[in-house]
Amino acid sequence: MASQNQLFDPANPTTLIQVHRRYTDNLPPHVKDHVHWRDTEQYPRGYYVFTPQHNDHQPIEFLDHHWYRLFAYKEYYLTYYKDQIEHHTEGTGYWHPQDHQHLSYDPATPPLTLDIPEASGSGLLS
Repeated sequence: MASQNQLFDPANPTTLIQVHRRYTDNLPPHVKDHVHWRDTEQYPRGYYVFTPQHNDHQPIEFLDHHWYRLFAYKEYYLTYYKDQIEHHTEGTGYWHPQDHQHLSYDPATPPLTLDIPEASGSGLLS
């Protein structure tokens, strides 16, 4: 699990926060979308997303319900509150509403079901 040394302060969006990146790729595909796990000499262990403006993969991390752009300084990774990436943008995903991690999750709300008519005898599969 990723962590940060201090909480983000929206009133001070440029305060640097040190980030401890995840040790394993433990997020489901729908949260990552086009985010990739890397662990190579060129790309140290962690999540990356391709950025066309730099024609390279940028390190990012999922913290406090959002993806954040990271930058490396010596052996540390840092981010700002203002480097938060909006859900489902820049190649990132987010939790499904029925996932308990989703901010709007309500266990009292039944999952969405579709009423699909039986196919037998209807000619739908013929």
